[in-house]
Amino acid sequence: MTEGTYRYAMDDRHFFLKLSGHLKYRGSADFDQFLETFSDYLKNRDVLIDLTGAEYLDSTNLGLLARIADRMLTEQGKKTTIISTNEEITKLLINIGFDEFFIIINHPEEFQTDLQKIPELQDKERSMAAMMLDAHRALMKISEKNRETFRDVVTLLEKEVEGEKK
Repeated sequence: MTEGTYRYAMDDRHFFLKLSGHLKYRGSADFDQFLETFSDYLKNRDVLIDLTGAEYLDSTNLGLLARIADRMLTEQGKKTTIISTNEEITKLLINIGFDEFFIIINHPEEFQTDLQKIPELQDKERSMAAMMLDAHRALMKISEKNRETFRDVVTLLEKEVEGEKK
């Protein structure tokens, strides 16, 4: 089992994300933090997410990707492209409704750029529960099926986040 890694790069026209390994909520806090300032990188760029090295994505990471798609559609009026060559990952993406909000392709794109590691967490205030709550809310926005699937998870996370505020 390979620990998840999150890398990025950009050029004048594209913003690239490469997610690899086992992508689980415990390792995604830096990625979540990075997405808070993500809009700064989007100015007139297309977003390309490379999942060819992904072995597993949990629902929190799927929700983080959904946040990217939502932001791109809202702010740029564009769909985000996902590259997935792993049949199981592609099935998961389609089953969760990503084919409605993303362009999913199964052939790797060649790009010449140095990928950088997502910066380490700066804001230690945001709890894991808050991150997971936002990610699952983003998944619920995608479809009615997802609203049903993740309703109980969101309810539990809302209670946990409220408890943290007290």
